[in-house]
Amino acid sequence: MDIPIEAVGAVWAKGRAAALSGRALDEANEYPVGSAHHAAWLAGYMGVTRTHGGEGVGVSHQ
Repeated sequence: MDIPIEAVGAVWAKGRAAALSGRALDEANEYPVGSAHHAAWLAGYMGVTRTHGGEGVGVSHQ
């Protein structure tokens, strides 16, 4: 199922907020795995966990 483009940012932001709050991935997820909503949410969640490391969100450590 497709996700409306205007909803992508909101779903992504929910994933980001979950990561910043320190909630565990499995506990925080509220979308069915494999759905477009889950993919957008996971991108927000993982974007924070991969880039947050002391200097602040959005700083890559690669």
